[in-house]
Amino acid sequence: MKIRMMIASVLILALPTLAGAGEETHWYQVELKSGQGFTGRYMSDEEDFHIFSFQGETLRVAKNEVKSLTPLGRNPGTPAGASAAGEDPKGDGAEKIPGDEPEPKRGKGLVTDDQIRDAIEEMSAQDDDAVRSAYRLLSANFDDARPFIHLALSHQSSRVRKLSVKLLGEKGTAQDDLKWTMKMLSDDKPMVRLAAGLAIRALGPDGYPELIKYLETEIEPNNRKLAVKTFQQWREVRAVAPLISRLQREPDDGVRNFIAVALEFLTRKSLGTDANAWSEYLANDQEQKDLQKILEMEAATRKSGAGGAGEKVHVDSKQ
Repeated sequence: MKIRMMIASVLILALPTLAGAGEETHWYQVELKSGQGFTGRYMSDEEDFHIFSFQGETLRVAKNEVKSLTPLGRNPGTPAGASAAGEDPKGDGAEKIPGDEPEPKRGKGLVTDDQIRDAIEEMSAQDDDAVRSAYRLLSANFDDARPFIHLALSHQSSRVRKLSVKLLGEKGTAQDDLKWTMKMLSDDKPMVRLAAGLAIRALGPDGYPELIKYLETEIEPNNRKLAVKTFQQWREVRAVAPLISRLQREPDDGVRNFIAVALEFLTRKSLGTDANAWSEYLANDQEQKDLQKILEMEAATRKSGAGGAGEKVHVDSKQ
């Protein structure tokens, strides 16, 4: 059950207001008695509710359902990811891959964790200038922002998810960010999957196994075109057989043309979109490879035999 739905059904009793919600601390780790939790930006208090901003929405959290409130944030110069109370900023209830969360790196002290969180939230704004400004801040402070960007891949705003995976493609590395980016190939929004495909292209051919599987499940033709074009740009010869197989079943003419261009580039054969011709080429190519292996094995056997005979003659001559 999503947090906002669960909170809406809570009955309330009056409890004290938030302590320490001043100018210095805006973000809290909220732990609920139900065992759920989230990271939200504190807005205000009512008699029986705490008011938070959570992933672009306003949450009215019943005070009697709150187990603990931990202020987050850091001063410039504090290691990224360390809160004022020494708490982990990644305990926000978002979906995570166990063991996949990288250690936050120490930044140059130019931004605070709260500024990073605010920038991520700002990417869901209607104001395009505000979105661009937030994106620039995250890009310029990517090492500090990386663990927060990983969490933003689970944001309920598809725009935030799209821009977050775009950032990983532009600023990240295959070692640190590819596994997070590949997760987004299964997002329910085509534009997010498209951004993930572009990011994987930028991060390099280590993403081939997931991208070739994705080609079989993607329902948007333009997204399939992107995957095919990526194999061509990577000069990924492993994709030849799967692309020929896909060509036989591909219903979209535009995608078929993209496959044909990629196959011609990878094989230096001009067979167009004729799936049968490509299948015949693949069969003949495999026959040639098998024959080459046989010839190489026979040559190695002859060489080994000649070496043995030569050794025997040498021994006999000594006798």
